[in-house]
Amino acid sequence: MSTPPTASLVGLPAELRNEIWESTLTSSLPIDFARITSTGVAKTSRSRCLLSTYGSEPNEPTPVAEVSPVVEFNQAKYVNKQLYLETARLELKYNEVRFSQHHPEDRRPVQQLIAFALDLPKAQVAWLTRIILVPGIGKDSPSQNASNDLPELVNFCKANPQVNIKFINLNFGREGQAPHNMMGVGFAMALLLRGQTLPIFSDRTLAIKGRLQSDKEHIASRQLGAWIELAKCSPTLRIFPNLQSLPDSWAEEALKHLSTCMWASGDVCQM
Repeated sequence: MSTPPTASLVGLPAELRNEIWESTLTSSLPIDFARITSTGVAKTSRSRCLLSTYGSEPNEPTPVAEVSPVVEFNQAKYVNKQLYLETARLELKYNEVRFSQHHPEDRRPVQQLIAFALDLPKAQVAWLTRIILVPGIGKDSPSQNASNDLPELVNFCKANPQVNIKFINLNFGREGQAPHNMMGVGFAMALLLRGQTLPIFSDRTLAIKGRLQSDKEHIASRQLGAWIELAKCSPTLRIFPNLQSLPDSWAEEALKHLSTCMWASGDVCQM
């Protein structure tokens, strides 16, 4: 009489299983937070969170509506109870986790992050080390609506100093944006996050057709302190443009503009 097969994976040493889980649960792309609503037999709706990979680059949010069905990234936890205990949410430890705003009515990325973290055990929150925040287009740039969520994000970063935040500004580096506009916005944000209120933001410097006017207004707003506080408590905070790469013609136009603009001989280029 033959002996019943054994679960060889579960029988491996814990150290070896951990290496297997790291290899299995590591994605080459960020994993995405998604909240889906399903209706059961009792016709009652139940909302739950999924972590999925949509196959998009880190700076490119993929609308959930275009991905059907949404497939959860970690399938290992559904094999049996033992593997669930070992691998549930373990993907948080090995991947970048992206929170995106796909539609205007969706929660903003910071709100999604805070709500998701509140549902996690404290030990699993500690696994969150690499976070990508992707607001909807035209929203939540450092000069716009993200300011409303800054206090919550500041508190989250203070409570979780292990977190690295990558903030994708979809208004920064969008397709067709003029080089000097993109560089100017980037420069304004860099100074803003360092808490510098220098005369660089005088009317003379901002005279390039008023392109940085919104950032100048934001610097003067009451939210400046919140951005500075966020930069202090999360020194790994980085703001990235939307574009993954730039064409050669973009660099050529940028160099041509720099050689002729007023900044070439001003204080800005000397900093």
